[in-house]
Parts: sequence; C-alpha cells; structure tokens
Amino acid sequence: MTAGYISILLLWTTFLRSRSFRASMTTGLPCLSKNSSRLEIKNGKIYLVRLPDGAISVKRVVLLKENQRLLCQSDNPIYEPFEFNIDPAKGIKWYILGRIRWVGREID
Repeated sequence: MTAGYISILLLWTTFLRSRSFRASMTTGLPCLSKNSSRLEIKNGKIYLVRLPDGAISVKRVVLLKENQRLLCQSDNPIYEPFEFNIDPAKGIKWYILGRIRWVGREID
C-alpha cells in the first residue's frame, strides 16, 4: 500500500495497493478508516498503521505484552506477520491512524 491518504473530518481515505488483503479486500479499492477508532484498539480488527520506518499500511493488529508491542498481520497467507516495539514517547496513537470501517463495503 502506498502512503497516499487524505484526512477529512476524522476520517482517512486511502487506496489498497498491496495484495496483503487480497483474500478479503480487492486491490485498488478506496477504504475509509475512522480516526477516533484508535482510542480503543480491538485486537484482530483492521487498522491503518504507521510503521516504525514511517510507511503507512493496512494491517490486522494485535497489541502484545501489556501494550508495548504491536503484531501486524495480513489476510493473505503469503505475507508473514511481523511485530515491533511501540515507542513509549510516541504512544500507540502515533502508530494507529484509524480503524478501517469501509472498503467497497462496510467492515465490522
């Protein structure tokens, strides 16, 4: 996925450019994420994530080890899950930009 996104009234709009969610979402579709959804992270849900290198990606996430690590997963099994430490100075809100709520259809 590329880092092309627009912030409009607490929503992020982005386009899926990777095959990491090919099993559940179609590449090229626009998706909306809700900024306020990052206040309470729900394990196993799909979020717009800022990675430690600054790249923006769509990933299914799980908070690990007392909220000090973030596990990122794709729905496409060819992509390996990975995890990284959450910098306490930045906090989880720096990494989680919003929960994906719509991508051509509503997502629970």
